[in-house]
This record gives sequence, structure tokens and C-alpha cells, in this order.
Amino acid sequence: MRSSRIKVAVPADSERQHLLRRRSMLKSAAIPLGAGLIGGGVGFSMSELGRPEEADPRVAPEGLKRFSTSGTDRPERFQDFLDSLADGDSAVVDGSFSIRSATIRANSVRIGFGPGAKLVLEEPFEDGVVIEGDRVSLFGGSIEGPGAWNGVNTPWTHAMVHVKGESFTAQGMTLLKVPKVGFGIRGNGGGIRDCVIVGGYPERSWTGVETGHFGIVFDPSTGSSRSTAGSVHGTSIASCVQGISIANHGPGVGGSYSMVQNSFEDCHNHGVYAQSGLGNVVANNSFIGCQVPIVASGEGHVISNNSLRAKMDGTTRDLTGINVRDARNCVVANNVIKGQVSSSSVAVSLDSINETAIVGNIIHGNVISVQGEGRPVIRVGQNSTECSFNKVEGNVISGGGQAGQAVVVVTVASESTGGRFNEVTSNTIRTVTSTAGILLERQVSGTVRHNTVIADSQRPMPEQKAVIVRDSSRVLVKDNVWRTSGDGDMTEPFVEVNSAGNFLAGNMKEGPRGLEEIARSPRT
Repeated sequence: MRSSRIKVAVPADSERQHLLRRRSMLKSAAIPLGAGLIGGGVGFSMSELGRPEEADPRVAPEGLKRFSTSGTDRPERFQDFLDSLADGDSAVVDGSFSIRSATIRANSVRIGFGPGAKLVLEEPFEDGVVIEGDRVSLFGGSIEGPGAWNGVNTPWTHAMVHVKGESFTAQGMTLLKVPKVGFGIRGNGGGIRDCVIVGGYPERSWTGVETGHFGIVFDPSTGSSRSTAGSVHGTSIASCVQGISIANHGPGVGGSYSMVQNSFEDCHNHGVYAQSGLGNVVANNSFIGCQVPIVASGEGHVISNNSLRAKMDGTTRDLTGINVRDARNCVVANNVIKGQVSSSSVAVSLDSINETAIVGNIIHGNVISVQGEGRPVIRVGQNSTECSFNKVEGNVISGGGQAGQAVVVVTVASESTGGRFNEVTSNTIRTVTSTAGILLERQVSGTVRHNTVIADSQRPMPEQKAVIVRDSSRVLVKDNVWRTSGDGDMTEPFVEVNSAGNFLAGNMKEGPRGLEEIARSPRT
């Protein structure tokens, strides 16, 4: 038996009064525009504008201004509409239309783009939307470029969204076909959240030298000493030459930036590239098919809990790695790295570019699996004038290495100064090439302890060692284990020391009778 439904007619006046009361409640509750974003819409229900048959396209909830090309507004009047906004205004933009350029000059303006709203840029190499006011916020909608790209490594002068004011925010926006820069932010602060950026940079246009195409750029404006406190959260960036760039072309130092829970795919050069910086955080991000996904320079950075995975499709984007240049007091921890290393890439490197000191850093708890050879998997101190108080601990490494050196290398450029108090402890290293597990070079008072080095062969070759201590003194090599992946006899000494004044004790190797402690040596 079919159930019957009782329909109760609601007078139009009652419905209108109900909507008015609801609008009043929303206003009194101070619900901000953009709260509860769904599908890129604005922070109020479109049903509150009235029933479809009676809705006026120019009517918005109380206190909002509106621009709609589905009504009487014309695209060529869009700039006039933006100029009509006063400080503190909130506005809604509907429809899909082309613009050459548009400028927002008022401060504390909040603009929400309705569902399906799109701005199409007419000129690829001019500014799209320019933000001159401070504390401007954009919500939802999309901006699409005309399909032309420029990746030449020159300072950027235009962007799809060019931010010159302070404390800009964008949420739920989509940028498509980025000509050169998606979000270009010159002011301090700035936050990009839950956005999608598809650069569309053509594969055929990438020759290996182009570095000047970006999804997001944070650069200090001319005369600023520092660009600070920006953030990118929950954003997807794909097919750009570089995903996020910090302080690359500006005169200042980029500090206190946070890049958390973002995804990067098919970035031809880098996912995140920070030319200079102080105290930046790169955490909980996913990088897929990006060449050397993370590059940073400076002091106090935290790079943790990221997933770096190459597609292994034979392109240069297979080259993986985290590169922290001129590092001081930085942490690289708990990252998962899989990809290719070569003569030009290292999975985790803390090297000096400007002949400075590499001091007080920690590389901890990373899981690294790489193919190829020609460079170490972890390297600390190359070209540095000082390399001291660094720790490489608790990492699990498979593959890589460099003939004549090792999978894990701690070194220093200056023979006269030497590195001091560096520690390589509790790592598991599987070597698959004719290389050593750990190399300490030109070190004083270093420690190599509790590491397990596994030779991926039945019988290691003479050049394969667990530990090499070269041109060093007062280095403690203790309680390390040297194994093979098979049952072969390990006749070669697994610790090689070429200088006096070091100490070896408690080290074990896997021989025909199982584990054997090598002869305890006096100070060598």
C-alpha cells in the first residue's frame, strides 16, 4: 500500500519572513564570508537569496555587494565594481568572463566567487588580479590563463594573482594554465589554503635549464629586509617548473614560512625551493614525480614527515632528494624517500654552497630507498669551512653510494680546521655497490656507533667496508655490525682507518661461524 504525503502550503510572505530572520541570525552570529566552503562557493547558502523564480541576480545577503554577469553587469565594468569597494566591504562575484587586468585597492576586502565563477585572462604575460590593499581575502572560483608559458629564469614581474599588499589570504581557489606565476606574493604574511594550481607547463618545453615558472612565489618587495610568516596548507600543485618558491628573486630573507599537508606532482625542477630562509617548516607533504623535491637554505628549518616518490618513468623528475644548503640547526626527520640518485643528486644533503659552516643539524628517522650510484645517499659538510655537532641517526637506507666514498658521508673541506663532534649512530645501511657504508673524513672526536651495514652480495669486494675513517683523530668506532645478504665469508677487514689516534671496540662481522668480534685494537 503506497503511503500518502500531506503537503502543507507555506505562504510566500511567511517564507520571506523566515529567510529574513535567518539572514539576521547569520549576521548576528558573525559568520564570516567563506566559512563552510563547499565546492568553491561562498560562505552563505544561495537558497537564502530567495526562490529561483523570484531571485534578483543583483541581490545578495544583507551587507554584501555583488557583481554578476548573469544579470545586468558587464565584464568591462568589473574594474568599476572593484573600485566601488570600500575598506572592510564583502562582495560576491558570479559568472564566467574575460579580463585583461583587475586591481583591488581597498583594505580588508573579502570577495567570494560563486559556484562556477571563472575569470579568463586575455593576456598571458601581464598581471591578472592585482591586490594592492592589505588584508584582502579571496574565496572560491577559478582563474584560467590563455595557454602560453614562460619558464625563463628571470625575475618575475607579473602573476595571475599579484599580491602587493600585506596579509593576503586565498581559500578554495583554482588556477589553471599558469603562464609564469600563479600566486605572486610580495608582501609579508600571506596564506594559501585548500587551493588547486595546475600550471600546465608543457613537457616538451622543459629542457633542464628553465627555472622561472612557479605555482606560488613568496618574495620580499623592494626595500624589504625580510619576507615572513606566509603559509601554504592543503593545496595541490601540479605541472609547474617549481611548485613553491621562497625569497628567490627578492632582496630579503624568507623566514617563518609553513608549507604543510600539500601535494606536488610533476614539478619539473623542484617542489619547494627556498633560496634563503630562517625557521621555515616543510611538513606532511606529498611529492610525486618532482625533481629534487625540497631545496632550502639557511638556519632553523624543519623538514619532516614528507613523502618523496619518483614515478621512475625515465625523466629527470626521477631524481629525488632533500637539499639543505648552508644548514645550521636544521632538522630533517621521518621522511620517506624513493627515487633515483646520480652524479648530480643526493637523497639527503647538508652541504655548503657559500663556504660556510654546517653546524648543529639532525638527520633522523628517514626511510630511503634509491636506485643508481655516483653520490652518497646522505652527505653532511661538503665544501664547508666547518662541520660540527651534527647527528645522523636512526635512518634506514637501501641503495646508492659512491665508489671510493660511502652511502653516508660526513666530511669537511678544511683540512686545517676539521669537523668536530659529529655522530653517525643507529643507522641500518644496505650497500648495493662497491662502496662503503659510512665514511668520516677529516674529523676530530667523532662517533660511529650501533650501526648495521649490510653488503648486498655473497662475498663483499675488497673495496666494500662497513666504516672508513680517513684523515681523522679521536674517532670512536664501536658496537657496529657488518653483515652480508648471503652466507659468504667476510675475509676483508670491515673497518678501514688510515690515521692514528682513533679507537675501535665491540665491532662485529658476520663470518663462517656466525657473528665474530674483530680483534680489539689499541688506539690506532
